[in-house]
Amino acid sequence: MKRHRYSMLVIGTFLSIATVWAQSQEPGSEPLKPFMHMKLEPAKKILEGIALEDYEVINSSAQRINALTFDANWMTIQTEEYRQHSQDFQRSLTALSQAAKKKNLEMVTLGYMQMTLQCVQCHRALRD
Repeated sequence: MKRHRYSMLVIGTFLSIATVWAQSQEPGSEPLKPFMHMKLEPAKKILEGIALEDYEVINSSAQRINALTFDANWMTIQTEEYRQHSQDFQRSLTALSQAAKKKNLEMVTLGYMQMTLQCVQCHRALRD
């Protein structure tokens, strides 16, 4: 029963990420498209790691995404709102990575959901 709930949670989170990514492909987002796609691959690996309880994959993938947040392409929008979203996203990645190091599946899953929520909120703010 517990695994079923986690599976449903993970599937729902993955669908959220896919939706955010698809929405980010609106006209005018072409210059950032390759960079945004670079975030998607490790996010998929985190989902895979959760499904397989592979904490090393989860941790390394979270660290890969976090490294991207320090790339010059990340801070293309110089507003306080974007900076705040970025910091929130980085905090969610740190929490996710720490949970993976502790091999705590519940906290990893919550961290993944928080990371996804941060993605959705930021992309929504950028579209608005």
